[in-house]
Amino acid sequence: MSDDIPRIHVLGDSHSRYFLPLNRFPDRVYDPSNAKWKIWGKEIQGASVSGFRPQQSKLNVEQDVTAAAKTEKRLLLTFGQVDLELGYYYRLIVKKEPIKRDTYVVWLADIYQKFLETLLTEDCELAVKGVNMTVLAPKSFTARYVSRIVTDRQAMRPRFANRIVEPVLLSEHEQNEMHFMFNECVAKFCKTLGIGYFDLNDDLRSETDPLVISDAFRPSIFDHHLADSIQVRRLHYQAAGKIFALDTENVSA
Repeated sequence: MSDDIPRIHVLGDSHSRYFLPLNRFPDRVYDPSNAKWKIWGKEIQGASVSGFRPQQSKLNVEQDVTAAAKTEKRLLLTFGQVDLELGYYYRLIVKKEPIKRDTYVVWLADIYQKFLETLLTEDCELAVKGVNMTVLAPKSFTARYVSRIVTDRQAMRPRFANRIVEPVLLSEHEQNEMHFMFNECVAKFCKTLGIGYFDLNDDLRSETDPLVISDAFRPSIFDHHLADSIQVRRLHYQAAGKIFALDTENVSA
């Protein structure tokens, strides 16, 4: 692979992992010998949009992104999933903040926009990926997964934690409405700032119910990430190339 081919630097939460190359057999996703661009970067476990506020993150996410924007020609950011699926409930349940879904989304989007405004430079082309629809369903599964936040922080028994979580859980449709609202806000300010934006939900949604994700992309394990499949990774790889107007012909459909 030539060193002078275009390079995309990806930084995001753990849901960004599907952009990054596989350590073994990357040719299952694309042909490295004929690649028209290269993706590199890192997933930052637990990274959140709320952490972009000054002195709010112990993960140094703000510093990592700012440093990359100063050195990279193309930077793709993918944050927000952690805030919407876990941070929202952590604030309700553990911090007992009287937040509402819609105002929480606007608050997050405002943080994201103000941070991105600090990154604007002629030397680095920025793009943002929106959040995915949630894979957390049915409600019993969601309650058990989200309750880990409460259990870990307050040493509660899982059954008791579930009873605290379930009353505040949004339905799957309501949760996805929050994700769509967040994406709409992000897409709007990205357009204003001249930043590329995309999300993958048109490819992920169910054919029978467009407000939920297809079962083909839900994991069978106890997790809130997309199922790690060739199709999922290829969707990410293709979308990254497209948003930066790079050649996607070498990626199999």
